[in-house]
Amino acid sequence: MAELLGGRFRLGADLARGGYGRVVAAHDELSGDEVVVKLLQRVDDESAMARFMREGELAQRLRDP
Repeated sequence: MAELLGGRFRLGADLARGGYGRVVAAHDELSGDEVVVKLLQRVDDESAMARFMREGELAQRLRDP
């Protein structure tokens, strides 16, 4: 059974990995949409966390018809 993140996102296969995290295919149980989730793996400094949070804020503004 796939991991359920936050009670909402059923995680699937890893799509990419980087120095600070990984990008995972997921299914949004609330909306029924297939989505991509980026997970922060390494939080060893506040600047990395700030960059990750800023990236998330910018991504929320994107809309894909």
